[in-house]
Amino acid sequence: MENYEWIKGMLIEREIDDRLSVETVKKVYQKLIKVAKKQKEYEKGIIFYEEIMAIADLEREDPHDRETVLSRMLGGISEHEKECSRPLLSAVVVLKGEVRIPGSGFFGFNDTNMSDEEFWYKEIRKVWDYWSKY
Repeated sequence: MENYEWIKGMLIEREIDDRLSVETVKKVYQKLIKVAKKQKEYEKGIIFYEEIMAIADLEREDPHDRETVLSRMLGGISEHEKECSRPLLSAVVVLKGEVRIPGSGFFGFNDTNMSDEEFWYKEIRKVWDYWSKY
């Protein structure tokens, strides 16, 4: 059973918008796990940023919500996963459109010699592989 205490610390440490509660971030986190497991409507193993924003009750057209609140929340989730020696769960969140890849914030975690696309390609497969076992 996952202990969600880390969310409270992440919200404070990353100075994420007061509108986000532990429960909201927990819902986003659990949704990302469901997507990573490729369950039901997420059989492709990806979800769009817009869907995550809707879960977190963020405004899609608001640059602050999109570029700061969402980015810090997903970055905090990725940091948590990294600390737990798991692949970056936020790899499943992609831009809507022809090229479905994460936004630029995700690639800040690329501390390899790989290109960003290659890094994401390998990371999302690690995510799917890891979560398919649970």
